[in-house]
Amino acid sequence: MKRALCFLFAAMLIALLVSGCNGQTPSQGETTPETKESANTPADDSSAEETKESTGNGVFMAGYGRADITPEESVPLSGYGRSDQRMSQGFLNYMYTTCVAFTDETGETILMFTSDFVVSPLDITTEGRQMVSASTGVPFDNITVTGTHTHNMIDTSYTQYEAVLMWIKKYKEAMVAAANQAMADRKPAKLSWTTADLEGFNFVRHYFTDLGESVGDNHGSLAVGKLVEHTSEANHIMSILIVDREDAKPLLVTNWRSHAHTSGHYSPTFKEISSDFVGYARDYIEKKTDYLFAYYQGDAGNINPFTRLSADIEEGSPLIPKEYGNALAEKILADMEVNPHEEVKTGLVSVVTYDFEGPVNHTMDQYAAIGQTLRDKWNSDGDTTYVLNVGKEYGIESPYHASAIASRSAMAKTVSFPVYATRIGDFAFTNVPLECFDTNGNYVRENSPTKYTFFIGYSNQHNGYLPSQYGYDYGCYESDIGTFQPGTGELLASKLVDMLNELFQK
Repeated sequence: MKRALCFLFAAMLIALLVSGCNGQTPSQGETTPETKESANTPADDSSAEETKESTGNGVFMAGYGRADITPEESVPLSGYGRSDQRMSQGFLNYMYTTCVAFTDETGETILMFTSDFVVSPLDITTEGRQMVSASTGVPFDNITVTGTHTHNMIDTSYTQYEAVLMWIKKYKEAMVAAANQAMADRKPAKLSWTTADLEGFNFVRHYFTDLGESVGDNHGSLAVGKLVEHTSEANHIMSILIVDREDAKPLLVTNWRSHAHTSGHYSPTFKEISSDFVGYARDYIEKKTDYLFAYYQGDAGNINPFTRLSADIEEGSPLIPKEYGNALAEKILADMEVNPHEEVKTGLVSVVTYDFEGPVNHTMDQYAAIGQTLRDKWNSDGDTTYVLNVGKEYGIESPYHASAIASRSAMAKTVSFPVYATRIGDFAFTNVPLECFDTNGNYVRENSPTKYTFFIGYSNQHNGYLPSQYGYDYGCYESDIGTFQPGTGELLASKLVDMLNELFQK
């Protein structure tokens, strides 16, 4: 009998030691192809049942998880024209999905994913959220996913490639692994808030001459036009939520707006997979400090990073995103040293959702047929010159414009999509499945019932550009190819404020 009790005690002790190991956090260090973090190995799903039962202890908690989502084979790269014409050739740094978990005193939990890809594909993201919910017990609507919007990551629409199908499976499994790691990693936590002023790191990417004529949206524009910073556009302030945890590394949870294609605009020669400046900033901060870093992309539709910091770096060079990311990280850390840190009161987790109806812009339906013809031509042989020459006769300026016109003609009067607002005490954030303009994000931040508000774009799915009114007034690429009528951005921003007010009245 005594021997049996001894064996039972030993087994229980071993189980406790194993369960304690599951709570390890990712290690520090730069995540290059040569030095990959060992802690990013997907966690064992067997911990899911255990983490479900470890909540509701009357203490606010936070956890962090990360899993590798780097494609293992050559894949079509999204973000620069036809993806199948730009197949990846190796990678510059590892891609990750990162999950931050917050659990209130009752046990209610939210999981905030941020993943190194362009946008959140609807079917893949939905299935991933469902798998995470089943594994962790966290409600589906309490799980949000946003993309960092790097333009050098897999295009999942090309499912004829076996490598794409393999990645889709890997990504969903990585979401589950990161979520379980974050759940197991939860520790009692306190929140504080600060900011970084990143003026000089982003700008409105539309330029206008003295005559008010648009001269393009990126490289070379400084030389031929003058920048017009419209009222409330180009907000340079990064919002920073600091999560201090007992006996664990603190978290640096950030929200900013800077279009992630420092690797070169429409560069056909840039074929390495890259997390762009986001990954390099993360590597730099985690190497220099104890913080674990999470970046949530904001309203970056008209906000564009400088594509070159040093004159001697060739455009499209892989050195650009690293230099930009490192410089950005240095400025964040410097501002955190001098800017005040304000305590953010924690509280119960609450989420509201709303199915927003976005009115579709059908103003060029008369050109739908030629738009379809041009899109088919471009899709069949990639002949952009033909599209541009023929399209000009009809006011169609690009293959994307042709595609947008052809697509609009088949749409109903409105496009419906869910938007989210979440509150944790005095901290709140919104999630929209769009590439919004900064004016509308500013409206939400300025009119929110709490100053501690994130505006997160590119979330849960992707419904294209949503320009603010000035984009339609002046004319720009995003308004030309965007799906929605003028004023839709303002309607959405107003609705998001209503949702936040609803949360803070509860």
